[in-house]
Amino acid sequence: MARQRWQRPCASRAPVVTTAVVVAAAWRCSARGFVAGHVAAGRRAAVLFVASASAEPLWQLPLSLQDDQGAGAIAEHVLSEAPAGDIRRILEMFDSFSAQNRLGMHLGEEKGELIEAAVGRGLPLSGPAVVLETGCHAGDGSLRAALAVSAREGSTLVSTEANQKWLAAARAVVSHGAGSIPGFRFLPLQLSEDASFSHFLDMLRNSQGISRLDAIILDQDPRQYKSQVQLMIRMGMVRQGATIYIDNVVTKKPLLQDYLEMVQQSAQNTEWHTEIYQISRPYTDAVAISTYLGESSENHRGVARKVD
Repeated sequence: MARQRWQRPCASRAPVVTTAVVVAAAWRCSARGFVAGHVAAGRRAAVLFVASASAEPLWQLPLSLQDDQGAGAIAEHVLSEAPAGDIRRILEMFDSFSAQNRLGMHLGEEKGELIEAAVGRGLPLSGPAVVLETGCHAGDGSLRAALAVSAREGSTLVSTEANQKWLAAARAVVSHGAGSIPGFRFLPLQLSEDASFSHFLDMLRNSQGISRLDAIILDQDPRQYKSQVQLMIRMGMVRQGATIYIDNVVTKKPLLQDYLEMVQQSAQNTEWHTEIYQISRPYTDAVAISTYLGESSENHRGVARKVD
């Protein structure tokens, strides 16, 4: 499922060339396996300009033919311009490139910092952590999760994405940024929205040795969040004290109603402590961070703030 950001780019929102043009854009990073190119011709070709310090276009992307929504271009940009291992700088360049080119692929600073906070809250008292992220898009949220576990040597981040090209971009971006974190293991996996989540969890357990999760980031199909979380709990994979972060609490509220009702704490429901945070940029929204207190946590009380 596409990440809902400020607005998806469309031809009517991009700069328009009113005379016949032929626009070509190609980028290559052979060492990391990226090769892509686009050519477009027409009387009204939608063209996206990549901003530089001098405000002159470095190259041009025809949105009408961009089947990865600019994910590959973002990856190429940060790999070529940001120092390897400098996650903060990579995130800055990721966000600015996406925003300047109206790609809608970036989470933004507010949501990014809340991902870091959510993962940080879910860390075990000591030792490495395991984080599951569904719907990683081009990898900016993944980098935030990597930052949160960077002091825990041997931590694992499992990131899934249905879009193969987005997953390839995320693999390159995260490898560029988090490759120097001691013992960090990054597992980018393709997972379609209609795939069996039960089989996926079995694979994590049997093939990757992952039997518990400390933090979970859900950003794929919101209609499945409730059933997916319930399944992970039944399988014993959600550690008591683990956290779950979900996006688009305002913009996708109707699709999230069942999930939000499940995690809202009440006198009858003491398994969860949920906080909802308002977001102003890059567009008005909210995110929810829930802590799983476990079935025997009746003495743990908290406040869940609802978004109207």
